[in-house]
Amino acid sequence: MFSQYFGRYLWERGILSKAALDAATDLPYPAFVDKLLESSSLSREEADEHLAGFRAAYGLADVDIEEINSGDIDRILPLFLHFRASGVTERRFSPAYVRDDPKLYNDFVRLAVNSLTRFISAGVLLKKAKRMQKYAFECLAYQAMGGAHHVFFGIAGKGDSLLAIANAFARQTFSAMDRHAYDSICEFVNSINGLYASELSNEKILLELSLPCWDTGKTITSTGTLHCLPVIVDDAEIDLLFSFDNDVSIL
Repeated sequence: MFSQYFGRYLWERGILSKAALDAATDLPYPAFVDKLLESSSLSREEADEHLAGFRAAYGLADVDIEEINSGDIDRILPLFLHFRASGVTERRFSPAYVRDDPKLYNDFVRLAVNSLTRFISAGVLLKKAKRMQKYAFECLAYQAMGGAHHVFFGIAGKGDSLLAIANAFARQTFSAMDRHAYDSICEFVNSINGLYASELSNEKILLELSLPCWDTGKTITSTGTLHCLPVIVDDAEIDLLFSFDNDVSIL
């Protein structure tokens, strides 16, 4: 898994060719770096420089590299988005507000990402999460849940990037992001939320699902923090959007 993350970092910066990235085997650190040195793709000095840049870009410590080496998405996910008991926050961010349920939020994000790897593609890579109050989107499928907690979950993308979700979940090929493609993504979002609401009901925590919707060319605004987790799904980049216990509007 390290080779996929570091290889993607190098390719996006024009350091590694697409062919080299596609041919990259699933090697851990430092075996993948050694392979790049053996193939003369990088010098030792270049490898050390780019590795330092990769670690800085994602805020990775030595122990974090081992988590990525594991290939276990449940161990990798907290490196990119994690909620702490002291407040709702990404890794190494300050608390955003007092009212929170970090276990509930972490469990939901984990379910969403695991659903991607289970139903859409095993080739899922995460990027560093961002937090914001406003998010302008081109294409969006989303659903809100109310009750014991207020949860907003959306999947956004640009151009035809969301076809990576629509085609895989519907098991058919849509040529463009038409109503049927959006319906497929809405059903995927609804499935994730339905699974989560069902799990919480076993703990006597009740959530009510609104109808899933889709929209284009608008802006999401949250009264608190909107968390954006960029995800690469088979070369298509999409954003997973989460808001917990805040009011969200789309205009």
